[in-house]
Amino acid sequence: LALFGYKITLLSGLIPPVIVTIGITNAIYLLNKYHLEFAKTQNKLDAITTVVKKMGLATFLTNLTVAIGFLTLLATDITILREFGIVAGINIMALFLVSLVMIPSIFSWLPIPTEKHLRHLNFRIMTQFLTSVDLIVHRHRFIVYVVSISLAIVSGYGVSKLRSVSFMAEEVPDDSEVKKDMKFFEANFSGIMPLEIVVEFITKKRRPLLDVKNLAKIEAFEIFLDSLPEISKPLSLVSFVKAAKQAFYNNNPDRYTLPTAREANFILPYLKNQSDNSGLFKSFVDSTLTKMRISAQMADIGSVRMDSLVHYTIEPKMKSLFASEGRDSVATAITGSTKIFIKGNKFLIANLQESLSLAFLLITISMALLFANVRMIVISLLPNLLALMITAGIMGYFNIPLKASTALIFSITFGISVDNSIRFLAKYRQEILSNNFFIPVAVSDSITETGKSIMYTSIVLFAGFIIFAFSSFGGTIALGLLTSTTLVISMFTNLILLPSLIMTFDRPRRK
Repeated sequence: LALFGYKITLLSGLIPPVIVTIGITNAIYLLNKYHLEFAKTQNKLDAITTVVKKMGLATFLTNLTVAIGFLTLLATDITILREFGIVAGINIMALFLVSLVMIPSIFSWLPIPTEKHLRHLNFRIMTQFLTSVDLIVHRHRFIVYVVSISLAIVSGYGVSKLRSVSFMAEEVPDDSEVKKDMKFFEANFSGIMPLEIVVEFITKKRRPLLDVKNLAKIEAFEIFLDSLPEISKPLSLVSFVKAAKQAFYNNNPDRYTLPTAREANFILPYLKNQSDNSGLFKSFVDSTLTKMRISAQMADIGSVRMDSLVHYTIEPKMKSLFASEGRDSVATAITGSTKIFIKGNKFLIANLQESLSLAFLLITISMALLFANVRMIVISLLPNLLALMITAGIMGYFNIPLKASTALIFSITFGISVDNSIRFLAKYRQEILSNNFFIPVAVSDSITETGKSIMYTSIVLFAGFIIFAFSSFGGTIALGLLTSTTLVISMFTNLILLPSLIMTFDRPRRK
């Protein structure tokens, strides 16, 4: 962060716990493999050598896929996401070097593992669970496929209910003073988000904004805006003109209306010649009195309703009221923070969807480097795609919207969950070679050995990400809960569905 001149942001502040969590998973895999090899050979140096040789490529690819999940954020044009992706991606690739060099080095300095250290290899509950998994994979694959397809169908329906919607202040805690103040303004002033409409009369007439007919059109539009419950009472040149007439008639409230054509002759000259020392008048009209703005506030009703209200209610009415007449025309435009928020939300979601697609493509290419076999690439990706689909379905069923904080989850968790597949398939490839290409034994040995590491790392990852759920910031809570959920689901799909697919579809050849 310091070398690149980046500041600590809401996203970059999450990098330290993410790095620690992913780094510990490297340590768990290396430590578990070291203990397994030592238990076989009772030779520390041979065990360390085997760890580096057999785990090196798998560790590199797992870190690479996670790094890809973060680095694909470079495809976005949003600075905060790009910085997060760059720093996290570089750190995770550095983790590979640190893990593969430092952890075996520390093993070489430590005394040989004792029986107490190796006790976890025979952890009864975990061994019984993995034995049950092995039994299911070998004897009940049809049930596994039926359950998987059923989950995919149910999740697909949930995905169809998933909506992309954001609120300006949804991430702020409800009990914060800022949120309370915003609710007060929404309740009493119809909103806090600025909505600005620019109106320009393109005509050869001088000072067209002081034409009573034009003012009447603007007033009609303001009455329409004021009739919308989500929008506050507009303020514009019309308000100044009405106030001028009221002042002319000794501040009579009943006179707060537009002047008639006869009244305009002796009231509007005051506006032409006023000095405006405060600058308030000049902030609503230009010096030639041809362009003006209408200022209002909109309630924080969510990006979807805002988009519909602005583009399908306000804009059509605006175009019909200010339709061109003869040679004269009126140019109108909606601007302000509300319009920027609507466009920014669409832009952000589109960018994150692109980054997920890019992550999928790059991770697929990385898998192709390890398994030069299209069938194995598809087999390895299916369990992880099912995990992502289940998470998306849960979001749909529980009305968790797709927004910046939740869309970010998919590219990150996809990179992390593919790790389990790579670890399992790397071990399976080794077992295939050592068991004379007999698939059932190779799968059983892979489940027994790699299964423990997958479970350990999934527990650590769950614990590492679930801490975000205790944040007071909504986006961080969503990141923690949904990432943890996806990684746990991925553990089961990679332990049960992946070996089932291998048993059914893999046809390994010696070449």
